Amino acid sequence: QTTLGVVVFTVVSVLLWPQHLAPTLRNTISELTELQRRLLAHHFGVLAGQPGDSGESTDRARVRPAIAGLPTIVDGAEVDSVEVWETRHLWRRCAADFAALNESVERWRLGFPELQQLDLQRLIPGLAALGAELEARLSSMTGMLAGKPPQAQPRDIAFAINERALDSLARFDRGALVLARDRLQKIEQLTRALFDTLANLGGFAASASNELDTRASTRPWTIDRDRLASAVSTFAAIWAILLACIYVPGLPMPAGIIPTVAAVSINLAMMPQVPVVKLVLPIVGSAAFAGAFYVFLMPQLHNFAGLGLGLFAAVFLVCFMFSRPEQGIARSLALSTFVMVILVSNQQTYSFVYVMNFTRMWLLALGIIWVTSWFPISFMPQRVIFKQLHRFLKSCDQLLVPPRSHLIEQLELTRREYHIHEVTTLPAKIGRWMAAVPDAAKLAGGDDRIPALVNNLQVLADRMRELAELQRTPQSEVIVRGLHDDLQAWRSGIQQVLRRLAVDPVSVDSAVLRSQLQAMLDALEARIESTLNSAPQGSISPDEGDNTYRLLGAYRGVSGGLINVASAAGTISWSGLHEARF
Repeated sequence: QTTLGVVVFTVVSVLLWPQHLAPTLRNTISELTELQRRLLAHHFGVLAGQPGDSGESTDRARVRPAIAGLPTIVDGAEVDSVEVWETRHLWRRCAADFAALNESVERWRLGFPELQQLDLQRLIPGLAALGAELEARLSSMTGMLAGKPPQAQPRDIAFAINERALDSLARFDRGALVLARDRLQKIEQLTRALFDTLANLGGFAASASNELDTRASTRPWTIDRDRLASAVSTFAAIWAILLACIYVPGLPMPAGIIPTVAAVSINLAMMPQVPVVKLVLPIVGSAAFAGAFYVFLMPQLHNFAGLGLGLFAAVFLVCFMFSRPEQGIARSLALSTFVMVILVSNQQTYSFVYVMNFTRMWLLALGIIWVTSWFPISFMPQRVIFKQLHRFLKSCDQLLVPPRSHLIEQLELTRREYHIHEVTTLPAKIGRWMAAVPDAAKLAGGDDRIPALVNNLQVLADRMRELAELQRTPQSEVIVRGLHDDLQAWRSGIQQVLRRLAVDPVSVDSAVLRSQLQAMLDALEARIESTLNSAPQGSISPDEGDNTYRLLGAYRGVSGGLINVASAAGTISWSGLHEARF
C-alpha cells in the first residue's frame, strides 16, 4: 500500500499536474526587489521631509512572509529545475542577502525618531544621491529578472558625515547619526551584492561566479525551548497510547490508534497554539459523513465510474467545507478520516460497528493528545503567553550585561546566542499565542492593542540585538573607565524595569519611566562630555570614538524601545489571562 501510494503521488505530481517552482522563485525575487525599492524610496522621502505613504505598512507586511518562505522555494526549485540546481549557490546567496537587507532597512527605519530633529541633508550631503542610486539599482535588478540587461552598473556614492556640522550635535545625536550611517552603508553593500548576484544569474556579468562567498546567512544553532516543549509533549502522547495499548484491555483498534496519535501530535507540535478541541468537530463530522457514504451510498455503486464520481463529490465537499488556510490541519484530518472509513477494496465489505469503533479510536486519540497538552507541559495560551513574555524580558536583561571575560569564550558565545535567539523569535510567538486565547479570556481592549504590543516587543528585540553586537566592538579604555559608574546605573535601571514588567506587565508607568530614563541619559551624556574633554590628546582613536557613539545610539534606542513596550502593555487589561479556565 505504501509503495503504491508513493508511485501514484509521483506519477500525479510529475506527469499529470506538475508544479515547477523555478518561475515562482523568479517571481518572488522580483516581487521582493520591487517592494524593497518602494520601501527605500518611502524612507528616503520621509527623511527629506515628505509625507508618509499609507501603503508603506502594507509593503512591509508583504516583505516578511515572502522572505521567510524564500529558502523553501529555493529548495524546491533546486529539485525540479536543472538551471536552478547549477546556480543554487547564487540563489541561496540571494535569499540570504534579501533577509539581511530587510533587517538592515528595518533597523534604519526604527532609528528615524532619533533623527527627526537633525538636518540630515547638511549632516550627510550625499543622502539624496544615495537614495537615487539605490532606486536605480533595484529597478535594474527587476529588469534583469525579466531578462533585460542593466542600464548602468552600480556607482560609488560618497555619503560620509560632515565632520564640521557634526561638532554642533549632542553626543547622543552623534550616536544616532553614526548608527544611521552604518545602516546605510550596510544597505548599500547588500544592494550592490544583490545586483552582482542577479547579474551573474541573468548572464549580464563580465565573469560568472557560482561560488558562495563567506557572508553568514544564518545564526549559529541554539536551543529553542518552545520546540523542545513540543517534542516533549509529542513523546508523552506517543508513550501514553503505547502504554494504554499494552495495559488497557479492549482498547479499540490499537493498530490504528498508535500511528494516529503519532501523526496528529507531530503535526500539532509545529502549531502548538491550535487547540486540540477544535479538531473534535471536524473528526466527528467527517466520520459521520464518511459513515453515511460507506453504509448507504457505496453498496449502490457497482462500477468504477460511479465510485470515482462519488469520491470526487465527497472530496470536493470536504475541501469546500475546510477551504480556509487556517483550517489546513482540519482538512487533512477530515480527508484522511474519509479515506480510512470507506475502506475501498476489491472485495468490499460493510460494517457499521467498524465506523463506530473508528470514531471511538479518533476521540480516544484526541483525548490523549489533549491531556498531554496540559501535562507534563501546559500549552494553555494564558500560561504560555506569560511564560514567553517572562523569557523575553529575562533574555533582554541578560543581553544588557557586557561579555564576561572570565568565562570560557565558547560558553559565553553560546549563552549570548541563546538569549539573542530568544529575543528574536519570541515576539512573533507571543503574537500567535495571543491570537489563540479563548474568547472568554480575551484581553480587555486587546484586539486593537495586541498588534501594537507585539510590534513594540519586536522593536525592543532589534534594539537589544544591536546593543549585543556593539558591546563586542573595541572600546577606549579611557571612556570605559570614565563611564563605568553611569553605565552601570543605566543598566541597573533598565534591568529593574524589565524585572518589574516580567512580574506584572502593567506595573510600570510609561510617563514616569520616560522621565527616569531621560534623566539617566542626560547624566550619561554629561559624563561623556567631561570624559572626552579631559582625555589626553590622541588617547582615543577615531574608530574607538565611533564605537562609543554607536553604543550611545544603541543605549538610547533600548531606552526608547522599553518605554514603548511599557506604554503598550499598560493599555491592556491582563486580568482575563490570570483567571483559571479549562
